[in-house]
Amino acid sequence: MTLSQPQKKAGSARAVNVVLMGVLSKVLPGIELD
Repeated sequence: MTLSQPQKKAGSARAVNVVLMGVLSKVLPGIELD
């Protein structure tokens, strides 16, 4: 089960990244995020 933990962390980190980008794009509409 050691392989599922890193994938789980990577998935959650990616989700957090997407959420942060969405929030930043709303707070700072002048900045375009790729």
